[in-house]
Amino acid sequence: MVVSHGPSGVRGETWDRVALARGLRERGFTDLRDADWALVRYLHHTGGASVTEIARHYDVTKQAASQHVASFVSRGYGTRTRPGDDGRVRMVELTDKGRAAIQIADGIEAELARRLGRGALDSWRRVTDALIEVYLPEAPEMVRIAAEMSSSRD
Repeated sequence: MVVSHGPSGVRGETWDRVALARGLRERGFTDLRDADWALVRYLHHTGGASVTEIARHYDVTKQAASQHVASFVSRGYGTRTRPGDDGRVRMVELTDKGRAAIQIADGIEAELARRLGRGALDSWRRVTDALIEVYLPEAPEMVRIAAEMSSSRD
């Protein structure tokens, strides 16, 4: 994580997130933003979630979550389904494109672990998570949102 104390506060990203974004872009996932990536990981781990659950998980309004989901679905990363007998609930689940992003990310993660060693990678993440925690209150809103959403990573 690069931390700079300037007029806008603390800004930065962990280098593993930069590597992930670059690797995904190089493989054709040019429209996958940080917030989308967090949602991909969340849906991967949960197997699907309602907009209400997504809003609660990220501590945003249901309207904000719904807008994000609409964009996410329109770009082909997710789909909305009506599971079971309850026609009122619509679940957001990953599509094949969303699952492909997970597979690519797992490969990038494995490469980072191979190059650095799993212990070093995990240690670096603990350090960057601590820096985020310490400096988060001073960070601009978008940095705080991205940091909070990145907690969905493996």
